Amino acid sequence: MSDEMNVLIAGVGGQGALTLAGVLADAAMNSGINIIAGEVHGMAQRGGSVFVHVRMGSKVRGPIIPIGNADVIVSLELVEALRYLGFLAKESSIVVSTTKTTPPLVWAGMAKYPGKDDIINEYKKNSDSVYLIDSLGIANRTGNSLTANIVLLGALVAVARLPFEKDVVLESLASVLPPKMVDVNKSAFELGWQEAAKGKI
Repeated sequence: MSDEMNVLIAGVGGQGALTLAGVLADAAMNSGINIIAGEVHGMAQRGGSVFVHVRMGSKVRGPIIPIGNADVIVSLELVEALRYLGFLAKESSIVVSTTKTTPPLVWAGMAKYPGKDDIINEYKKNSDSVYLIDSLGIANRTGNSLTANIVLLGALVAVARLPFEKDVVLESLASVLPPKMVDVNKSAFELGWQEAAKGKI
């Protein structure tokens, strides 16, 4: 691997960003790779914004990704990644869910949720590798909508040059998740992998 790999995970409270980061951290540790994660999370009951910095590699010292150094942004909500485009490095990727969660300011009539085409165009202006994933729809195919975050994990592993193999991530799923949730999440992971493997938009 390179001396540094940075993944920024964005979403809203309750979508499972911290679980996704935990699986990556477990995979890195099991591979003997230096890993530091820093999280900022809002109030889940109010739809607060959540983002997690996951940094891997021998040169990593601090928990926060410097501006312009994220190799990939994973967004569990359609618009959330717009907040963090300044973190993207050159030749980086964006893996984003089509799921929409109405922010409090939109509920209150103080802001407007951007149109889907405008959101996607903004992502494509900032990255040549944008992957749009219907994570909730795919999760529903597994029979459990709560696996949407793991759908995106599968997509991430398919498109990013992570410092460990797919099998290591699957083993970490079994370590991090409750035993009764492992099989359905592995199915979600594989479906996310397959979806991302179809190519970028």
